[in-house]
Amino acid sequence: EFKTHYAEDGNIHFNRKAIKKTKIHETADPERWAKEVVAAMKKIEDEFHQATEDICINMGAGALKAMRRVLPLSKERFDWRPIRHSLVRDMKNVETKEFRITHGLDDE
Repeated sequence: EFKTHYAEDGNIHFNRKAIKKTKIHETADPERWAKEVVAAMKKIEDEFHQATEDICINMGAGALKAMRRVLPLSKERFDWRPIRHSLVRDMKNVETKEFRITHGLDDE
C-alpha cells in the first residue's frame, strides 16, 4: 500500500493499494523456501513500485491536466502583462496624484 499527500496551490492525495498472490514451491528445505519467499516478495514489490512510478510520471500529463481549468470562471484568458490592466493603471494614477498633492504639485 502506498499513500502520499501533495499540496502546492492544490491538495492532492494519492492512495494506491495492490493485493497480489504468488505460488511458492513446497520444499522440506527451509533455506530454499525462505529464498523463494524473499524472491517472490521482491518481484511483487518491484512491479508495484515500477507501476506506481509510471502512474506518477504520467499523472501530470493525464489526470492532473484534466483537472486544471484552462480558462478562468470569466471564460476569458488572463493577460499577464500588468501594464494592460486598468487596476494597475488606476493604482499608478492614484500614486501620482498622492505624490503631487503631498509635494504641493497638484494642478487641479
